[in-house]
Amino acid sequence: MMLLNRQSDRNNVIFVIMDIYRLSSFIAVAEQGSIHKAAINLNSTVSTISGHIKLLEEELGIVLFTRQSRGMRLTDSGKRILLRAREIISSTNKLYAEASLITNTITGDLIIGINAPIDCLRLSEVIKELDDSSHIRIMLKNLSSGKVIDGLQNNELDGGFLFENPNISSLNLTALDVKKLVFVLPHRFKKDKELSWEEMSRLTWICSDGYCPHQEITESLFKKKGLSLNKKIFIEQEETKLSLIQKGVGPALLLEDEVKALIDNNYLVQWSLPSDIYSQLYFATRNNNINDPKIKLFMHSLMKQFV
Repeated sequence: MMLLNRQSDRNNVIFVIMDIYRLSSFIAVAEQGSIHKAAINLNSTVSTISGHIKLLEEELGIVLFTRQSRGMRLTDSGKRILLRAREIISSTNKLYAEASLITNTITGDLIIGINAPIDCLRLSEVIKELDDSSHIRIMLKNLSSGKVIDGLQNNELDGGFLFENPNISSLNLTALDVKKLVFVLPHRFKKDKELSWEEMSRLTWICSDGYCPHQEITESLFKKKGLSLNKKIFIEQEETKLSLIQKGVGPALLLEDEVKALIDNNYLVQWSLPSDIYSQLYFATRNNNINDPKIKLFMHSLMKQFV
């Protein structure tokens, strides 16, 4: 979508067309503090996001970020523009909602936080169905359950997937499925004899940065044995865990759906427990947007996949 942000040249003011996608990229970089992370969350590329930021700065005539070795930091001007950008995105969604009422066709944007691979969440069929039955544009952001909760509470997400019930009164949770969890190690740990609890605790564990229910499950199990984990690696995107395990870094607790094929083909090693571990998968929205036509249509399609 393109927005006009200045008057015509007849009034000696430059005529500029602003792309809504550039604003979305700007917001993502501001929230993530990194072009690379923003590209991952928007399912885009670094060059595309970087280009959006450059063009937006040129259009506005101000510097939005200072480039630092540790990432992107908003300037004072950038902080002010961030507030306006969020207002524009919100207004755009309201415009689409109003158009939906007029045309009886549901339109607009949905920003959804995902905490597991698309196949595990059965999103492919949902996206196909919405593409056929509506004009909804879906933006998927790869986040941990904790980051999904933060995004919902900060009005940065319209909905999201998370594991376990955080018991937050402002959120509406719909139970979807119960997922089996397994401890997974790099292939280099494949031995005739399985590692003990103590040996496992000393490995370099790959942990989530912030709240993660599966991290809490892991630490609770080891605490019952009087052990604490050797936590050295912290990540923000859940898919990074699997990548690091495959690179031989260390273990983590992951969805069986995500790693079963890799275990069966001896690319990864499963550390067995006396009893299985399960986790409840939910789709969450805010109570104040549960009646949004876009959310209702998305959830209707999603629930059909988990019947």
